[in-house]
Amino acid sequence: MVRITPSKIRELLSQNEGRKLDFKQSLSLATDKEKLEFTKDVCAIANTPNGDGYIIVGIEDKTRRVLGINPNSIREEKLQQIVSSHSDPPPVFSMELLNYERVKLAVIFIPREKSGTLHQIKRAGFPIRRGSTTDTMSTSEILTVLQTHARRTRLKSSKYEVFSSYERRKAMRMDVLESLSELGFNPKETREIQLATEMFVVTRKTVNRRNLKLYFHCWSENADKFYIGKLRYTVGILSKEISMHRTILISIVHGSVSTGSLKATIRDFGSLTLVSISPSIFYFGVGTGVRENYFDTLGQPTFYAYKVKSKEDIKARIQVILGWIRERENLFSQIDSYFRKK
Repeated sequence: MVRITPSKIRELLSQNEGRKLDFKQSLSLATDKEKLEFTKDVCAIANTPNGDGYIIVGIEDKTRRVLGINPNSIREEKLQQIVSSHSDPPPVFSMELLNYERVKLAVIFIPREKSGTLHQIKRAGFPIRRGSTTDTMSTSEILTVLQTHARRTRLKSSKYEVFSSYERRKAMRMDVLESLSELGFNPKETREIQLATEMFVVTRKTVNRRNLKLYFHCWSENADKFYIGKLRYTVGILSKEISMHRTILISIVHGSVSTGSLKATIRDFGSLTLVSISPSIFYFGVGTGVRENYFDTLGQPTFYAYKVKSKEDIKARIQVILGWIRERENLFSQIDSYFRKK
């Protein structure tokens, strides 16, 4: 826990409210609306880049007068519970009661987000600070933040290099499981399964009101023609048992991906598309406007996240992919519409 000193309070009081600083005269959390507004404030500061953030309660925001609070009116445990229940995933923060000018202040400290994680208000978008006000991030802003983090991770050495091929895949699956947990996925719906001879991590996520089933497969080498064909065959085994239009396949690859093999498949079927959606992420699947009779043979959309080097790398790629799916609501609604008619 970071200790806040009186000198730090004096420094903050000399500044104007801004992207990482908010003054509040009091903090009422009696209603659902008030709880939601507080959660938005915390998430907005966490989502806003560049430095640590602070919310200081007991300060009149217009005049900077030090008014103080009743120390019994605010408990950190309650604040953590409120934020956790209204955000996905909840940001890290702490609260400290501080003596300052003969009164008590509550200082909420929101550390700089180092992992590239964005925090969403459940069913209400991703908040961000614009000046001294809280706003909602646009889809392009969400993708920009996540893509920037993905680019930074490419410069780091791979932690998986020390493992054998088998142990590397195992370590990557464990990091997928931990990443999903940290991103707020339901642990009761997240597990490892075996399809044919391959191990997958499977989970569920609601995106744009669509309940998606996500299958993650980890590969320790380059995704060459053999691997791509093997992966499509393995998942194809389930085509009669699961709703393919509600299934997303995400391949986490330690090496590179053979775009030549993917383009050869496009030539064979004629109605697939290959899109680079971010540094080291491809979308491979149907595109908007594909003829309905192709859905049966083309199967589920597939994302290839390649040259992954760490758990934080995997987590950032997952967020980019989910953001891209949110942005392409029309594409996935079109696929849904066709299968509902069957």
